[in-house]
Amino acid sequence: MKFFFDNYDPEGYTLYFAKYDKAEGEGAVLYQFANLMNGFLQRIDDFRKHTFAMMAIVGDEPNLDIESVWLFRGKGIPARMEEHPQWEYYQSRELDVNNEADRQLITDFWCAKQGDTVNGKTVQLCKMHK
Repeated sequence: MKFFFDNYDPEGYTLYFAKYDKAEGEGAVLYQFANLMNGFLQRIDDFRKHTFAMMAIVGDEPNLDIESVWLFRGKGIPARMEEHPQWEYYQSRELDVNNEADRQLITDFWCAKQGDTVNGKTVQLCKMHK
């Protein structure tokens, strides 16, 4: 992570945190929520050379969340991602590598594995998109 932060080009890349905005009743069962996350990643599979991300299902049943940290080539959220049929259900905010809390969030997500704690919640499942 030190190498990434030392070499990050803010003019050529953008970092975002995204959280799925659940509907009532969603996030209660892990395997169902995992299917939702996997479907999201399948629909963006052709966009791999322009993005890098770690998506994770965090929390505990019956109160699970899908959260992720994305690195996009270019400034802002690319049109290809904005066109994703599920992206409208995600709340996102741009991350700043000069902000210590954002740096920690990026590190926690990108280095996460099942059982770790990120954003104050236990990681139940995580998938890297690269």
